[in-house]
Amino acid sequence: MLVLDNHQQIPLVEFMKVFKPMMVEGYRLSIQPRGDSMRPFIRNGKDIVVLKSAAGIKLKRGDIIFYRSLYNESMVLHRIHHIKDGCFYPVGDAHIGVECAIRPENVYGVVCEFERNGKRISADAPLYRTLVQIWLLVIRLRPFAFKAWRAIRRVTRRQQRSRN
Repeated sequence: MLVLDNHQQIPLVEFMKVFKPMMVEGYRLSIQPRGDSMRPFIRNGKDIVVLKSAAGIKLKRGDIIFYRSLYNESMVLHRIHHIKDGCFYPVGDAHIGVECAIRPENVYGVVCEFERNGKRISADAPLYRTLVQIWLLVIRLRPFAFKAWRAIRRVTRRQQRSRN
């Protein structure tokens, strides 16, 4: 569901039927994703992603696509893990399992930039692309990385509390 400023709810699939042709014309869509499937690169309810049409773009490994789920008609924002036979195999950054094939006609857009703490970062920035490629390579190690990250954050928070 898409919730407008006046709290009116619109199913995302219905919204995208209108917005997809606009994206093809060059308009961009800024959204604030919900959920933790794209952590640590996209934070739930904090970061803003800017989508552009995927039409005419040669999508590649590491791109974040906005697509229609085959399971429940919802819209999903996940990263391309690999491409095979013209289909995209996405994975959430917080997941270790690659999803089933997504056909190009189910891809509504691709992330071209995102905003974190007021700073815009291009999805094509060399440092960002390098970090993404490393993250895709260590897919099986992600659970350990998250455990280590949580442990470091706990220690840091304790140290901050003890100073106060």
